Amino acid sequence: MKDIEQALSGVFKHAAAGNTAVLIFRIIVALILLWIFSRIIETVCRRITKKICAKTDVDPGAVSFIATIIRIVLYMIAILMILNGFGVKTSSLLTLLGSIGLAVVLGLKDNLSNVASGIIIMILKPFKVGDHISEASTHSEGTVTDIGLFFTKLKTLDEKTIIVPNQILSSTSVTNHTAQEYRTLDLHYAVPYGTDIDRAKDVIRSTILADQQDQAEKADENREQHEQIFDPGSIHIFVYELGDSAVILCSRSRVLNEKYWPTRFRILEDVYNNFKKAGIEFAYPHMDVHIDS
Repeated sequence: MKDIEQALSGVFKHAAAGNTAVLIFRIIVALILLWIFSRIIETVCRRITKKICAKTDVDPGAVSFIATIIRIVLYMIAILMILNGFGVKTSSLLTLLGSIGLAVVLGLKDNLSNVASGIIIMILKPFKVGDHISEASTHSEGTVTDIGLFFTKLKTLDEKTIIVPNQILSSTSVTNHTAQEYRTLDLHYAVPYGTDIDRAKDVIRSTILADQQDQAEKADENREQHEQIFDPGSIHIFVYELGDSAVILCSRSRVLNEKYWPTRFRILEDVYNNFKKAGIEFAYPHMDVHIDS
């Protein structure tokens, strides 16, 4: 670094000071040097970006941000070297830039914290675009549509967009519901005491199996590649709880992530209709009043 600065100083000192021609000469030399430095800086940043992308699985947004920071630092060094060649005392300039930088950091500390958290999320990848997540701090839940340096956008089931600061996502518990290929689907059904439990369980099981077969037939009709919605062997029907006024049955199965919500809504509706056909009632809160005359 010192050798380059001495070379630049030598270029400028060879010209006699005190006339316009020399000043123009210095400006032209400075611009040429700045252009050369810019070519070198851009080449260095491109190579760094390619190496990071090739050897790691870091998000492109984080790589671009890191390359931008490196580019700014290198440009500042190049400008300071050129100014030093003009004979400008860069120590006072560095002090001024340091003061400005400190003020900016103090004023934007919350935003910078979001930026740091965004880089951590992009590098460690606790979740990615397309994952369905929920966080414990503000109880926000939705599908990740964008991971930025400051905020992460979530899309809810009712098509709303939630913007969550990255600092919250990196400092609280985050549940990634779609990290695995299959997601556990628990559905509860309350039936009155005295109901034939085995019969009710058979209706639930046959409903789920019929739904699986129906979805496979629809896929064949549409000439689509069929993926088994339910994980084989994962369908279990059991008594979940003996409540105050009802027996709570539960169907537990593992469902493809992308089919989770449609399957949930469809199964609940089908079980309701099949219970009605089988003469099985659902329990509901009620009160029996006995009057003694």
